[in-house]
Amino acid sequence: MDRPRIPAGIPSPDRVPGPRRPSPEELAQEYEPSAQTIRTWVHQDQVDTGERPGLTSDEKAELAQLRREVKEFREEKEILRKARFSS
Repeated sequence: MDRPRIPAGIPSPDRVPGPRRPSPEELAQEYEPSAQTIRTWVHQDQVDTGERPGLTSDEKAELAQLRREVKEFREEKEILRKARFSS
């Protein structure tokens, strides 16, 4: 599954070369998403590249899929349980 990335055209503040890196607030003024959104993208990119600990985008997607499956299995189990006792 493809992981979300910082959209093309928006530089990651921690990857901008030079002596002065733009702050998320400066990038938000120039590119529209909020500063917090940019911070979140940067943080997730750092997790995905192994620079920070945490669940990668792929792991988050897999966890969400497994939770959906567990929910579905529980619903099916409940339907079967009710069917067994109503027969």
